Amino acid sequence: MNLRKSIFLGMLSVFSLAFLTSVNAQTINFTGDTWAYEAGCLLTFNGDTILDAPIGDLFALNDPQPFNISSYGAGDYVLTLLDDYGDGGTSFAVDAAPLNCAGDCSGNGSGTSADFMFTLTSDTPGCTDMTAINYDMEATLDDGSCLFNICSAGETMVFFNMTDSWGDGWNGNVYEIYNEAGDLLATGNLDAS
Repeated sequence: MNLRKSIFLGMLSVFSLAFLTSVNAQTINFTGDTWAYEAGCLLTFNGDTILDAPIGDLFALNDPQPFNISSYGAGDYVLTLLDDYGDGGTSFAVDAAPLNCAGDCSGNGSGTSADFMFTLTSDTPGCTDMTAINYDMEATLDDGSCLFNICSAGETMVFFNMTDSWGDGWNGNVYEIYNEAGDLLATGNLDAS
């Protein structure tokens, strides 16, 4: 085991690695658990591979040196997170400034691999449908986020967002939704849905 792996395994519980950067500060920031040596990734831009970090080599970017994307910038990206143990634990978030990001601009790895697609653009992503309840008059690129009121009279629409901070699945946990009177209205889990 090399010294780099020993340090990360023995001393760090969380790592953060920014490996894409340019003059415009476009980066993808990765966060992983203590088993970082299980992780790898593949990144393509408009169909061409621009970064191939096999399992165990995510840190082998010259200790690490930023990967410049000034010659890429706006366009379509596909990121595949890899995990040879298959328990997740690696996540990413795109900082596209001054461009905007539309699509899977952040996510958690799960299983042995997970694919994410996003686009960097000078457009402003958001809901462009004026009939939607979350219409954004400043949006110039529809990002698929439009929400529509589908309730009948006397009904209330409810939105809730659930996340898994470890990226290893819902593990059988359930959700329950109650009304103001304390009546159970809905229950379920992410595994079933």
